[in-house]
Amino acid sequence: MLSVALLLLLAVEAADRNIGDMAALEWHLTHGFRAGCCGLEISVPLKYSVSEDRRSVALFDAPGFFRGRLFHLPHSMIIIQSSSGRYDQETTRQARERLLDLYGRQGYRLMSTPAIEVAGKTLECSELYAERDLNFGPYYQVWCWGDGPAVSFEGQPTLLAEFYSIVRAARPVTQ
Repeated sequence: MLSVALLLLLAVEAADRNIGDMAALEWHLTHGFRAGCCGLEISVPLKYSVSEDRRSVALFDAPGFFRGRLFHLPHSMIIIQSSSGRYDQETTRQARERLLDLYGRQGYRLMSTPAIEVAGKTLECSELYAERDLNFGPYYQVWCWGDGPAVSFEGQPTLLAEFYSIVRAARPVTQ
């Protein structure tokens, strides 16, 4: 009986230490591999857990203890949210300047400003990078906005390409 109790305690501890992985698995078992918001369907890789409503969807890659500590795997967060429409160039420039000022004071620097296409809409992005984020080491903050949904990413550099792949693959939902 003691060995069963000890085994159960170890199983609970392992699940608790791997809450990010468990949340992702639970989400995929109940929802599959697609999430949706703001007229888009987003393919969700297995390692991501999701929080969604009709105006936004957030994808979280938060490795649990074993994947995170033992294998030093990175983490990230991707947010896709509905936008009130096309912003004129002046509004976009002002928003970018405010973000650069805010994050520049925290050690981030602008790396590039790529344009991407999400579900047929062109978005302008700002990639900010910090060599040493307060908590996570090398880190990216990316914001994209334009004539479509607003999209953002924060996470380690190794997941930046995956972010672009996920958001570029988003498709409009057909009624």
